[in-house]
Amino acid sequence: MKRSVFERWRGCAGLLVLLLAVQGCGFHLRGVAELPPSVTGIFIEQQNAPLMTETLSRAFTEQELPLVEDKTKAQVIVRVSQERYQRRILSVNAEGKVQEYELDYAVNLQILDDQGQPLVSAQTLSLMRDLRYDSAQVLAMTSEEQSLKNEMLTDAAQQIIRRLQFIKPPESQGQPPLNKSTKGAGQ
Repeated sequence: MKRSVFERWRGCAGLLVLLLAVQGCGFHLRGVAELPPSVTGIFIEQQNAPLMTETLSRAFTEQELPLVEDKTKAQVIVRVSQERYQRRILSVNAEGKVQEYELDYAVNLQILDDQGQPLVSAQTLSLMRDLRYDSAQVLAMTSEEQSLKNEMLTDAAQQIIRRLQFIKPPESQGQPPLNKSTKGAGQ
């Protein structure tokens, strides 16, 4: 059965309205992160946060962010510290066996300029996931827990990248730009 011209136009108009609504609400696919132009180097400083440091380094590379290994060449310092991972029992069955765990990951975050002044106030990123547990499938549960832990690390890294996209460089606050070459031209 052939569709009439009216039905085809109505379908196209509906699709057009849907696309405009999605575009109008600000939705867009995640692409490469865009930082303020004055940020040409980011240094990751870690204190007891090796997993987040590794995940952040990988995320910065994937997002093509300017990661530097020398702190003196950085305009922005991302300090992550005191990462914590915890597994708590959420529920047990009538026999007293665990049925569900809550997985918690937290890491402290500071974003500083090259002078050590905060660009974003210090904060703690916290993420949680639930893990249904089946004692008959211990290997699968271990793998599932590791997968959820990796997912939380990736989510935390993406949150940090989003915060970096919205930092206010010092020049917008009436201070000199984040560029070491502007310090004392006659020196």
